[in-house]
Amino acid sequence: MKICARCGKGSTTGIDSSHKHSGAWAMRAPDSKKVWQVNLQPLRVRTEKGWMRVQLCIKCLRIVKATQNYSKQPKFEKAEVKVESTEPKVAAKKAAVPTPATA
Repeated sequence: MKICARCGKGSTTGIDSSHKHSGAWAMRAPDSKKVWQVNLQPLRVRTEKGWMRVQLCIKCLRIVKATQNYSKQPKFEKAEVKVESTEPKVAAKKAAVPTPATA
């Protein structure tokens, strides 16, 4: 049975009557039992354990997309790596070496 992971909404059963609800017995519309399915959509959600695929109904899907930082694909943040540039050191060495014009 399909159930929404957030709100628990599931399929609903009832009686489906086609058109006419009253009248003589021969003219009555037939009643039939029917199952209405919930509209579930798959979604990847970030949890404490990592990315997880859940089934959400449309109402919950709108709420999740509006309130959380949602993205279809996981975005990997770039690690902050401090790399010292070699250019300032080379420039300092060139200034320290005497040139024939200044000597």
